[in-house]
Amino acid sequence: MDLTSSCAWGLGLLFVCLGVASLLAPRVGAFLSARGVVVLFVGAVCFAAIGFASVRSRRVPSGLAALSRDLEAMTSGVAATRLEAPPCPELAALVERLNRLLSQVQGRERASKDLLASNRLLARELRCVLELLNLLKEGVVFLASAEQALFANRAAAPFLRVSPADVRDRTAQECIRDAAVLGLLAGQDEAGMARGTRTIELSSDGGAGGGHVAVSHVCGFGGDDAPIGQALVFRDISQEKEAQKTQAEFLDSVAHEFRTPLTSIRASVEMLIDNEAKDPESQFRFYNIIHEETYRLSQLIDNLLNLSMIESGATAVKIAPVRLRKLLEDCVDVVRPQCEEKRINLTADLPDRLPTLDIDKSLFTVAVMNILGNAVKYTPRGGTVTLSTLSREEEFIISIQDTGIGIPEEELPRIFEKFYRCASPNGQEVPGSGVGLATALQIVQVHGGSIQVTSRRGEGSTFSMVLPRSIINTTVGD
Repeated sequence: MDLTSSCAWGLGLLFVCLGVASLLAPRVGAFLSARGVVVLFVGAVCFAAIGFASVRSRRVPSGLAALSRDLEAMTSGVAATRLEAPPCPELAALVERLNRLLSQVQGRERASKDLLASNRLLARELRCVLELLNLLKEGVVFLASAEQALFANRAAAPFLRVSPADVRDRTAQECIRDAAVLGLLAGQDEAGMARGTRTIELSSDGGAGGGHVAVSHVCGFGGDDAPIGQALVFRDISQEKEAQKTQAEFLDSVAHEFRTPLTSIRASVEMLIDNEAKDPESQFRFYNIIHEETYRLSQLIDNLLNLSMIESGATAVKIAPVRLRKLLEDCVDVVRPQCEEKRINLTADLPDRLPTLDIDKSLFTVAVMNILGNAVKYTPRGGTVTLSTLSREEEFIISIQDTGIGIPEEELPRIFEKFYRCASPNGQEVPGSGVGLATALQIVQVHGGSIQVTSRRGEGSTFSMVLPRSIINTTVGD
């Protein structure tokens, strides 16, 4: 209780006492006049009212102080989320209004926390997407418009004037290096943001990335069909171009290799039909040409089929134990007639015992026959062809050596290419398709091995099929 309320209550109590005393004591009443008694009562009532009002007025500050403490505790998170109604009725409406405001603030705070969590999740996903884009081999550039770039991955660096990290908020003219790509963007702007993909090709003469590059341009549209941006994708197509060139050359070579024997067969057949070969010797010569060219075509087709199936993985390699000595002797027997005709000394320098190999017999026979047949074919009359084997600690080697025309050193790296034939005149004179060695190499590689070649022009060649010892079957004897 403060000084004002204490004085008011004291004076009021004094006047009340004097009034009561004047009524009970005649001498006191006589002392005080009737007017004085009235004044005393009125003063007592006024001072009592002032004291009552002072006491009641103190309830509002105390209620506000309590309300302030509750709000402070609530903001620090150690109290309930709703204010309690104070004992002072004057503050009840204020507390109710504050509770409604607090409820709205808390609702917005929860929404803000949810939005913050969602933004963090989106930011993490965006970082993952950008990192994945940086791992792509294709260059990618995103643009909000032709006047503003948004993002470029690391692979796009060769096609940009600036670093991929510095493209944001730059214009396309400031970022894109190649004028043809800028023309692609400018043409798109003139035509409007159209759907679909447009692609141009840049060569090493005009492209920034070197080789052959395909640049694709696409526009993105949102759900309301409004354009949301553009994207450029730079893709190196040098290997595709090379593959197309190789395929075209392959088809040309196949057509040429087929045309040559077919021309000989057709000419011989026409001579026989026209009865121009009347004597038996001429007829035999034409029949022999037809037979040889037909066999050559058959060998070419078989080699092409084997090569194609091996390269595509369509060949089912049937691994089984095979007696190597029997396989090599059979191959020697096949080429022996040709060697006798050319007076070539064919030698099979094989040990008494050879291992049993886990190989595909039919495929491996093709490989040995292709190399052995080439040795006989490119060895002139009176030469020597030797078949031998060598066992080492980690490998097993089958070698075919000849004293033929040899291979120039500069051409050795290319002899296993499909349809490649030595450019030397002596090599071109010998008929062949150029796929035998390629097929043999593929077959040996399927079995985990390799082929090594040593050769000198005019001194012959040695082809060695190097096989891992793991294909030797130790459970089966020779």
